[in-house]
Amino acid sequence: MELILVFLCLAIGIGQIIKWATSYPTATKVVAKGVFFRLFR
Repeated sequence: MELILVFLCLAIGIGQIIKWATSYPTATKVVAKGVFFRLFR
């Protein structure tokens, strides 16, 4: 049951991120670049 709730929250979060990404492409590129540098530095 808890796993389903976590998955649901993740799905909603990803959906929000995708919606935000399509609304603000330039901001998304900046954030993606920041995350990329943080992960692969």
